[in-house]
Amino acid sequence: MNKKISGKNIIMFALMILFLIPLVSAAWVQPLDCDKLTNEEFISKTEYTEEEMFCFYGSGYQEGEEVKVSLENEERKISGEYSASKGGILTSINSFINNLVAGVYNLFVRGESNTVQYSEKIIVRGEDPEIPEFTTIAAGLVLIGAGIIISKKRKQNE
Repeated sequence: MNKKISGKNIIMFALMILFLIPLVSAAWVQPLDCDKLTNEEFISKTEYTEEEMFCFYGSGYQEGEEVKVSLENEERKISGEYSASKGGILTSINSFINNLVAGVYNLFVRGESNTVQYSEKIIVRGEDPEIPEFTTIAAGLVLIGAGIIISKKRKQNE
């Protein structure tokens, strides 16, 4: 029996390994793209908007260990408390961190025995300020210029 191995089968096998067998005893964490979790895709993400929810995944924690996951910078700290599940898996699949505020953050997981920091910065982008279009600015400048020219001509004719 010759059976083809599809990409979907490979992904499912990799997820089974991640969930069932802890890779190493050292604890680690990484941010995820929450939108991709609905398709059972675990894709790392480091840039978010204020409207998005923050998701993460980690391993190497003690089963049942209570940890605090936080995004921190010099001005604020956004955090939530989580419990490591069977096999020492730490995930936000059922509970997300929201209310993000624009800034550049470090991701920390503080457990009973140690603190783990994600190696890359987490960037939360705010709304871009509205910048008037060039045509709007140009029209205003033309009107101002025309007003100055007309006033100078009137002064010359007087």
